[in-house]
Amino acid sequence: MSDNDQSPDRRAFPRFAASMRARVSDQDGVTADAEVINISEGGVLINGEQLPRDGRVRIEIELDELGWQVIDAEVVRAAPSAEGPGQLAARFAGVAASGERGAIRAFLQEHFTE
Repeated sequence: MSDNDQSPDRRAFPRFAASMRARVSDQDGVTADAEVINISEGGVLINGEQLPRDGRVRIEIELDELGWQVIDAEVVRAAPSAEGPGQLAARFAGVAASGERGAIRAFLQEHFTE
């Protein structure tokens, strides 16, 4: 493989399978209930009905004892489904590196690493 290989397995942060409640709001403030499928410090994969298909979104994730965390993100991939929930993959905004992203980092360290 070359250094320019952009395979999907080359991620800046490891992903962890998870099942957490979430809400996704589009730029117009329309909100959809959802469920986190996997999460990393850099992004999230979500299942839900009528999720936004592109652009910037605001994602609220319930992180157990840390409660609801709100983080801005950008949709990198969306797959609507006629049968059942669609999926949305989102990259957390770089500006979230200090606050909300820190809560996600702490949650992942507490629940998914030894």
